[in-house]
Amino acid sequence: MARTITGKGEKRLRISQIAAVQWEPAGPIVNGFIQFTLPGGIERRSAFGHHAANAAKDENSVVFTGELQPEFETLRAAVE
Repeated sequence: MARTITGKGEKRLRISQIAAVQWEPAGPIVNGFIQFTLPGGIERRSAFGHHAANAAKDENSVVFTGELQPEFETLRAAVE
């Protein structure tokens, strides 16, 4: 699904480029996401209830299901 939204390209970030990590855990009926903030990047505030939908459109975010959340928690801890 991500490829249909963002294409087949690839973006790599160095750990030193990441200024902050935004985290939204997955719920019973909603997906979670991890979003990386870069220095000088322009952040948008999401409307209530639209966080994961907006993250799906952000090239610095990855949306995940509850089933994959433990792996993304490990990633978040490693980046932080």
